[in-house]
Amino acid sequence: MNVLKRLVEADLKEPIQMDLTEPIRGPLRPSWKANFQEVTAMSRWKQHQRGQRVPAPAAVLLTTMIAAVSAQTAFALITGGVGNDAKDDAGWPAGAAAIFNHPSRVAWWEGPPFGGGQWHAECQGDAKALSAVLVEFAELDVTAKRIVVHDGIGYSFWLNPNGEPAKQEAARIDWTFMVWQPAHWERLRALPPRFKAVDASDARDGPPSQIEVYVGGNLRWADVTVPKGLMIVDERLEAHGFKAANGTVLEGTVVDLVSKRPLAARMKLQRIEPQPTGGYKYTSRPRPPPIQMVNGC
Repeated sequence: MNVLKRLVEADLKEPIQMDLTEPIRGPLRPSWKANFQEVTAMSRWKQHQRGQRVPAPAAVLLTTMIAAVSAQTAFALITGGVGNDAKDDAGWPAGAAAIFNHPSRVAWWEGPPFGGGQWHAECQGDAKALSAVLVEFAELDVTAKRIVVHDGIGYSFWLNPNGEPAKQEAARIDWTFMVWQPAHWERLRALPPRFKAVDASDARDGPPSQIEVYVGGNLRWADVTVPKGLMIVDERLEAHGFKAANGTVLEGTVVDLVSKRPLAARMKLQRIEPQPTGGYKYTSRPRPPPIQMVNGC
């Protein structure tokens, strides 16, 4: 088995062993200094953004990237901490420091790798506490401000980066606050698409700020007061005409490519499995009900 062993310049008593034939696991330790650390951090940040682990074939890519990193020691660019001790203003937009240092914060972290500048505050609290935060959020000196509402319970990335069941209870949160350092956001816009942490849709309005709310824990969305003018993206099932009993819902629009008019359609889900002798095996899921047309279309 191809195992890479490297000594790390930190207060560790033994070398770190990385098995590049397996997905990267284990807690991220931002105090490490090593040439492969930014690669590890990038993998972890991409997992968080996409909600998935790095697949085993990424070993080849990681090996290549490690070889390409400069011989100069690099610092990991995902850092963070626990608690709500006040953090110094890192060059955030006016008004961000008060929101980031709100007493409800239980953890924080900064990413992404290869640039940094995207700060996340992970918070616990009730509807009254969130409503107070939203008053300050409405005054934040950012053009693109979004509130995204989710069903279920949120979990801290920093307190439980690997989603370990034993740590889930302690990692529960009710909302997160994200804000960019504008100068970092501008630099990251120039990165290749594979490493770019900037959403192309935000290019017109500049670096966005976002609060993500989870309504399955300490707060009910109906009890939250939202100031006028804030954009709300409501991803709850009930906001789209469904109930929790419906489970996972896939929602989309099917249109004619020429006329752009909506079409009646049926969604088909298949499991795709590579076969040892080549090709793929397709297994269809049970047929869902027809897509309901909206507004008589």
